[in-house]
Amino acid sequence: RSRSDVLEILLQLYQQQKDYKKMLSTIDRIEQIEGNSEQITLSKMQVYQLQGDKESAFNSLKKLADDHPNDINYKVMMGNWLQQNGRLEEAKDIFIKAQQDEPNNEYIAASLYDFYRLQNEDSMANIYRDKILLNKYTATTTKLTMLQNLVQDNEKAGGDSTKVLQLMDKVLQAD
Repeated sequence: RSRSDVLEILLQLYQQQKDYKKMLSTIDRIEQIEGNSEQITLSKMQVYQLQGDKESAFNSLKKLADDHPNDINYKVMMGNWLQQNGRLEEAKDIFIKAQQDEPNNEYIAASLYDFYRLQNEDSMANIYRDKILLNKYTATTTKLTMLQNLVQDNEKAGGDSTKVLQLMDKVLQAD
């Protein structure tokens, strides 16, 4: 009863059987042993999603964000969830407030970039794309991934490669 490793195996078995009620019960038992953690909360959220219980999934994520008020990433995670579940205005509000708190956070900028791309607001998406690419604090891997996506999107659209090259020059100069 007190071995979380055994409970993890039990959780996997219940997952294979798609017995969500027993999965939640097992996660609760793990939580009693180990205490609350991000992984446990996200596991609960995933099970609620599998059940189709979006309200409980969101409430789990909101509790995680509320329990860690100084960690902006949980708020952004909550915004991403809202966006994926069609609650766009709420997501946008969270992203904008988070950006005011941490203007150089690449995770927030990436979420806003995705938000505006999904809304087909290309000019706003480009502002956040450039913000990510030209920010000296953005991780190199993030910049490379964004540039690769930009090149692929440009090729699909049959666009002008000189614009991409100009942006790459700006990125190199900024870095």
